[in-house]
Amino acid sequence: MKKTNGFIILMTLLPWLTVPFIGAKSLRRFLPSSIFMSLFLIAEGRFAEKKKWWWFPFNLKPNVLGKIQLSVLFLIKTLLLYGFQIIYEKSVSKLSSSK
Repeated sequence: MKKTNGFIILMTLLPWLTVPFIGAKSLRRFLPSSIFMSLFLIAEGRFAEKKKWWWFPFNLKPNVLGKIQLSVLFLIKTLLLYGFQIIYEKSVSKLSSSK
C-alpha cells in the first residue's frame, strides 16, 4: 500500500512541473477558473460516491488535483488566446468576401 500511495502522490505532483510553460500572467488569469472546475469535479465525485455511481479505493484524488487542473489551465489558455482569434478571423474573412 505504501508503494501505491507514493505513486498517487507522484501522479499528483509531477504534472505541476509543467506550470512554467503556462507563464505567470496566464497562470494568474486562468487559475481561479481551473480551481473552480476542480472543486466542481471533487464535489461531483463525492456526490457520485454517495449515490454509489462509482467508488475510489483512495481518499486522494490525483486526477483532479494534478492532471485535470493543469489540463484545464492549458485548455482555457489555448481556447481563449487562440480559439477565439481563429473564430474572429473566419468571421472577418466571411464579411470581407461578401462585400
